Amino acid sequence: MSQTLILNADGSPLSIIPLSIIKWQDAVKLFVQDKVIILETYDKIIHSQFKAIPMPSVIMTKDYHPNRYKPSFSKLNIYYRDDFTCQYCNNKFKYSDLTLDHVIPKCKKGKKTFKNIVTSCKNCNQKKADRYIKPKNNPKVPTYFEMAHNRKKYFITIPHKNWQKYLNWDEDKIRYGKPKDRFDLNIGD
Repeated sequence: MSQTLILNADGSPLSIIPLSIIKWQDAVKLFVQDKVIILETYDKIIHSQFKAIPMPSVIMTKDYHPNRYKPSFSKLNIYYRDDFTCQYCNNKFKYSDLTLDHVIPKCKKGKKTFKNIVTSCKNCNQKKADRYIKPKNNPKVPTYFEMAHNRKKYFITIPHKNWQKYLNWDEDKIRYGKPKDRFDLNIGD
């Protein structure tokens, strides 16, 4: 119960990738600074010398903050962009069975960018080695909205049921409690 979901002034999460979560202490600071409204609370009460307020579970900013339109380059974001699918054999895999591959190999001056990195299964990556093989889909820089759409295809673990109504997530893809690992994915199961 130490996390708080932070929503934009329009009621949607500030971000889906990563999910806009802050520590409850930061949520209380934002509330005291009159920057947010508390929408949902946990059962625990926070006491200071002069005030007692319920621990915030979901807060909403008073001002609208535009979404980030350019996702950051990361391994997990490449996997979401490619939908956990090997771009050579076109099969879907679990996170642990995937790797990243340079379309133009590093030894041939291939750069580590969205436009040159694809998701690959370990088998295909070994077979490809340092050769050029055209992937099934040309790698591209994804938009934030493409990434958010792909992220919502997979499981998410949230600490409290009162978050569900703000996430617009398929109920069958929501678990409650603490995430099992930092990615909390159930790909291929």
